[in-house]
Amino acid sequence: MYVNMTSFPNSTMWGKVLAVLALGLALFFALSYRDEDRLDTLKGKRVLVTGASTGIGEQLAYQYARLGAKLAITARRKDVLIKVRDRCQEISPNNQSHFIIQADMGNLNDTKSVIETATSLLGGLDILVLNHIASQSIVPFLGTAENLTKFDNVIDVNFRSYVYLTSYAMPQILANKGSIVVINSLLGRVPHPFISTYSAAKHALHGFYESLRMEFRALKQDISITMCTLGYIATENAIKQIQTSEFVNFDQIAPVSPVDTALAIVQAGANRKNDLYYPFWSTWVVSLLRNLFPGMADKVIVEMVSV
Repeated sequence: MYVNMTSFPNSTMWGKVLAVLALGLALFFALSYRDEDRLDTLKGKRVLVTGASTGIGEQLAYQYARLGAKLAITARRKDVLIKVRDRCQEISPNNQSHFIIQADMGNLNDTKSVIETATSLLGGLDILVLNHIASQSIVPFLGTAENLTKFDNVIDVNFRSYVYLTSYAMPQILANKGSIVVINSLLGRVPHPFISTYSAAKHALHGFYESLRMEFRALKQDISITMCTLGYIATENAIKQIQTSEFVNFDQIAPVSPVDTALAIVQAGANRKNDLYYPFWSTWVVSLLRNLFPGMADKVIVEMVSV
């Protein structure tokens, strides 16, 4: 999800200053953040992708497979995973074998077995791609029993399981000077009404993995953590949630292709970037404006919802 920039006031001096500042900083960031394409380094890498049965996770699996990586993919639905695995094997340039691991990240006990199984099947682990989510309906948080039950599930799946998986994978990641790729959302940087629990989990991811990256740097560990801040991506789940919600109206916002999104994520991870904002203009710019002018940004976001 992201804020429609055309909603910002442009008739005042502040609006003009804000627009010029955002444009200038965005151009500087975009031009200075280019780096070489290192996709060829993924050949033979041992990669675990979570939440790989549909959406962005499925497309991530296909991207890694076509680039010659050795994959383990995990999700709850075994039948769908098999289809994704078979497609990965069809497009692998080196007839690489890929593996499936059926697991429910809502059960934190599954996280250890997922890492152990993936490491055994792959012969090690170089790249951990954390993508799975528990979605939340776009509704008010009123402190009901249902709200609290959903809160526990969303926090467990969208935050705690990420930390557990990372913890169990740490020996492999450290030994192999590997990478962790975290699929996050603009909601992890900019709050949004009526999806507070989901936003809380995404903010927690941002805080934990940014801090962990700093720890690795302080300890002089050559480990990369790529935080991917995504906007409105045209996955079936995202489109359904937005179209069926009575509290948001994103009719004028065009979602971005999951295929293009997955390629951008894989490239950022291969280049060992700290951050990916995708689409850039509707994620980085909005994050910047929220940090610089929180009151104005909050007003615009609130005006986008319908009650």
